[in-house]
Amino acid sequence: MLKFFVCEIPTKGECGLKNNEITDITSKRRLFELNLGDVRKYRDLVMLFVKRDFKNSYKQTVLGPLWIIIKPFLSTFVFTVIFGMIANISTDGMPQFLFFMAGNILWSFFSSCLNGSSSTFIGNARLFGKVYFPRLVMPCANIIYNTIGFLINFVMFFILVLIYMFTG
Repeated sequence: MLKFFVCEIPTKGECGLKNNEITDITSKRRLFELNLGDVRKYRDLVMLFVKRDFKNSYKQTVLGPLWIIIKPFLSTFVFTVIFGMIANISTDGMPQFLFFMAGNILWSFFSSCLNGSSSTFIGNARLFGKVYFPRLVMPCANIIYNTIGFLINFVMFFILVLIYMFTG
């Protein structure tokens, strides 16, 4: 909240406050107003965008949604070869594949959420101009879509941890 004193131009020896009028200038909105209630009202639209993102991601691929499972395995294999076998980076007794997969799954979730959320406004600009809906719906849909992939990858990682625990 800003406070301004409304006064006349001060003369020599005066502070300029003759009538002590104070004008408060305040904003009707808070600095970070998320309006999560509006997003909750449009939760059907959020789920529609999640389904749209899922269909668009795997529509023209040969393996389809199997890429959710294949992608972390391939990137973890590359990390294991480069950092584990070539660079000989220590994992302190933890199996190298699990070590690199844990970091890879978390990093891919974070980076895909950040990249997807930052590009939603540019990628859907024509949609924003046609019809009103809360702008926060698009990043929320992107984060939910990426969370589904993360949960699938986490279950896969947990199964691998159990396999490594019981087989040694």
